[in-house]
Amino acid sequence: MLFLLEENHQWQVQPPLDAAREAEMPSRSNIHLKEKQPISSISNVITYRLCPCDIKLMLYDEVLKVESTWHIRTECPELLVELVEWIRGPWEEMFSIELRRAVYEGLE
Repeated sequence: MLFLLEENHQWQVQPPLDAAREAEMPSRSNIHLKEKQPISSISNVITYRLCPCDIKLMLYDEVLKVESTWHIRTECPELLVELVEWIRGPWEEMFSIELRRAVYEGLE
């Protein structure tokens, strides 16, 4: 399963709480789940020669007959390579064919 998360890197200042009130309050997460898809829904992986930290995952939900796209930007090209490999292994094992990958010059 693939999870698309959004992180909030803003510091959230909260007033100091005593131990009794702190136990009552649920902690706030800086991570928000935007979407999730099974790895089998990936139909194509697009990378960019001039933008080595960007990737576009083309997804197709066969049940709902809906296409979607995830555009992801990694911190460095090495993370992008690791992400593609992390996806490629299980995907190719599942379908017994090579994962479709395209390399474009730059972002569309």
